[in-house]
Amino acid sequence: MTSKPKELKMEKTFIAYTAGFVDGEGCITLTQKSKLSGKNKRYYSICPKVVITNTNATILRLMQSTFGGYLAEHVISKTTMAKHYPQFQSKKPIYQLEFTHQKALQFIRRIYPYLQIKQRQARVLFQYEKTLVRGNNKTRATHHRQRLQLKNKIHT
Repeated sequence: MTSKPKELKMEKTFIAYTAGFVDGEGCITLTQKSKLSGKNKRYYSICPKVVITNTNATILRLMQSTFGGYLAEHVISKTTMAKHYPQFQSKKPIYQLEFTHQKALQFIRRIYPYLQIKQRQARVLFQYEKTLVRGNNKTRATHHRQRLQLKNKIHT
């Protein structure tokens, strides 16, 4: 019986640890994607995205097993590394744990109470979530304008 409170405390500790990881190694953003409709008309959608980047796959796999998400390995060429990241001399692969759409919102809701540095960006995602309502074309256009404003706001 004593293991239940201990497990709950451990879970809260890991959630807080993950929030600290996001504060230091993560990115909370709204991304804009271009899509082509069946009528060859281009339209844009904006969606939430959370990415945690690190060279340690083990901790990211543990986070993935707890919170979900998609884990990707990126091997960056020496030329790209030298050009864009001259201070980063590691030859280790870089791993990214990504959450998009509803998974990003669910993840942020879970870690939000423990975020210290990126709470403002998380609040912008919560504002974005309020624009996710069904409506007519006029309503959708209004929500798209709101989402564009939020996308700009998240980086200021």
